Amino acid sequence: SMSNRSPFLSEVEAVLGGPGSVRRCSPAQLLTQWEQFVEWCEEGYRWDVSEYLNEISVRENLERLLSAESLQSYPEMQALMANVNEIDARFRALLKPDVQLENRDHWWERGVLKRAGEPYATYFREAYGIPVETV
Repeated sequence: SMSNRSPFLSEVEAVLGGPGSVRRCSPAQLLTQWEQFVEWCEEGYRWDVSEYLNEISVRENLERLLSAESLQSYPEMQALMANVNEIDARFRALLKPDVQLENRDHWWERGVLKRAGEPYATYFREAYGIPVETV
């Protein structure tokens, strides 16, 4: 129940900003969302770039947790970091090695998928002249 939430999850809630968001934004939930997104990319991301940007924003919430001073002393952080690193590695493998988009804060926002569905591929071809293999 809410009354006996762990100190770790209470601190997570504080870092991510505000009560009520923690059910949606527990570390486990965020990891699941990040992994689900990466799975979609592994299959060939089928939706458009606005959807892609919306989905990938979950990684920023994970980053906020990983970099929060107030969370570093919790033992749960080791597992979180290991899990994020594992999913990150899967995602990095999907990105074009020679492409970095400019004016993006994080490596996962700077990358472009090697292969994706038509909407994504068309956008990068037309907006940037970057070829993306279509699935």
